Amino acid sequence: MIKILERQLKSGFLPHAYLFYGNDEASKDKAIDILASHLIGGSYKRSPDFFSLESNPITIEEVRTLKRRASLSPISGKNSLFLIKNIANLSRDAAPALLKLLEEPALSSVIIATTGNVKALLPTIKSRFAVFRFWKTGLWDAADELKEKLQAHVKKHLAGH
Repeated sequence: MIKILERQLKSGFLPHAYLFYGNDEASKDKAIDILASHLIGGSYKRSPDFFSLESNPITIEEVRTLKRRASLSPISGKNSLFLIKNIANLSRDAAPALLKLLEEPALSSVIIATTGNVKALLPTIKSRFAVFRFWKTGLWDAADELKEKLQAHVKKHLAGH
């Protein structure tokens, strides 16, 4: 998937919205870094042209803020980048507002959304994205993922006591 994304960047023909889904968080993060670095620079997380939603749930007020920001011209470059982490957390009220933004994108805006479960999205929202699947396969990947989850669980449990 990373190679396909890199080819798109070289060609200059970029979709206005990307959906990165699957269980391979590291590869999704790498794809976000590649795309964001290309669009707004290597220090994109500190750019005024970068906006991120990571709440649970993602509210209609947050989507309205994203829409307002997307309607503005970029401040420091030629693109604005909007990251919606775990779009499956989109509240029922926020979904129509996001759909409207995806149907009428600003020319200088690119939206990246991530999720572990693409089936949790409304088909009308999913259809507005260029969809990329990032999936760990194989026994070693599954074992590594299980180990990470167990370590996080133990760490969380120990912190509570």
